[in-house]
Amino acid sequence: MSRGAAIRFELASVRYDDTDRDAIADVTLDVVPGELLVLLGPSGCGKSTLLRTVNRLVPLTRGRIAIDDTDVTALDPVALRRAIGYAIQAVGLFSHMSVAQNIAIVPSLLGWPRDRIAARVDELLALVRLEPQRYRHRRPRDLSGGEAQRVGVARAIAAQPRALLMDEPFGAVDAIVRAQLQRELVRIVRELGTTTLFVTHDVEEALHLADRIVVMKDGRLEQIATPLQMLVTPANAYVAELIGAGDVIRRLTMLRARDAVQRSTVAVDGVRIDAHADLHTVLNVLLGGAERVVVVEAEHPIGTIDFAAVRATIMGNR
Repeated sequence: MSRGAAIRFELASVRYDDTDRDAIADVTLDVVPGELLVLLGPSGCGKSTLLRTVNRLVPLTRGRIAIDDTDVTALDPVALRRAIGYAIQAVGLFSHMSVAQNIAIVPSLLGWPRDRIAARVDELLALVRLEPQRYRHRRPRDLSGGEAQRVGVARAIAAQPRALLMDEPFGAVDAIVRAQLQRELVRIVRELGTTTLFVTHDVEEALHLADRIVVMKDGRLEQIATPLQMLVTPANAYVAELIGAGDVIRRLTMLRARDAVQRSTVAVDGVRIDAHADLHTVLNVLLGGAERVVVVEAEHPIGTIDFAAVRATIMGNR
């Protein structure tokens, strides 16, 4: 069973003062426990506003948000925010604190014992692939952009939250580091089972990360679907143009092996490919002479992919 929280938006609406339209309007959405849900759209579409309603940084004008069936307005806002991980593009590490002290902020506020906090800091540094002995005592000024983002993620999940909110967290780092951080995030979320809402305007990032994508426009939801469903059957012209649904090469680079796998419990031989590898990688292996590849998830084979499966997937016939 997932350790993540269930989050429900019921006709959630926000209108800021001195404006004549809703920033978000009548959003109804269920986020299932353990899901990595990406909110996608251009600047001003309402995705960050929607994210911040969950931890009450932005109050609702109308509607309701519940976490595990409890209305968030029934919870103390400080306790609510300490119970939800929050990571943003600016990272916001405290410059006068060490890496360990930054990560330990929320556990300290919650009154964790010192030895538990120390163990948790080292555990998290290892989880985000920063060697504890090397990084525990460093200051934020001594970190690269990618390292600071990793510490920011570690801090956000330090108190073992069941929900994690991420607002353009990797937007300030270069493309190579960003790709590394994306892979690490998927690994961490899968390992911890944390329900994650992730805001981005980057289509490729959304397609790579998401279990499901929510496309937003002018404060409203245009489509909620898996990356594969959205690429193959966009809800309307706006969604199709936004995600480049007609680009077959994009489909190859955005769809993952798990989208095309022919599931089987029968052991077979072949080149092994991680379930989160893109279909472009799979196709390269097949073009190199392999009859099929074996798809592996959590170190266990879950099935195979051949040329026919790749073609059927990118054409939407699976």
